[in-house]
Amino acid sequence: AMGSTGAASCVLCPVGTYAAGNGSTECTLCELGRAQSLAAQPSCTVCSEGYEAPNRGMAACTACANGRFANASETVACSQCVPGTFAQ
Repeated sequence: AMGSTGAASCVLCPVGTYAAGNGSTECTLCELGRAQSLAAQPSCTVCSEGYEAPNRGMAACTACANGRFANASETVACSQCVPGTFAQ
C-alpha cells in the first residue's frame, strides 16, 4: 500500500497468545483449556487436572475453586461435586 513501510523486526507475541508457524502475521489467543505465561511462544500449554481456562488468551490456568473439580487435562470449566462428594 502507498505510504506503508516494511517491518524492520518481528514483534514478540504477548503472554496469553502464541504464533505457531514461520511467517505469522498476528498472534493467536490461547484456546479454551490452555494458557501461556511467557511471551514469544509457539504454542499454549494444556491445563493440568485440577485447573481450568474458561476464557481465551489466559496467561495461566486457574485452580478449581472449592467444591469443584477437573478430572481431565485441557478443562474449560471445572465441574461441581455431586451430592455426597466434596473437593477443597
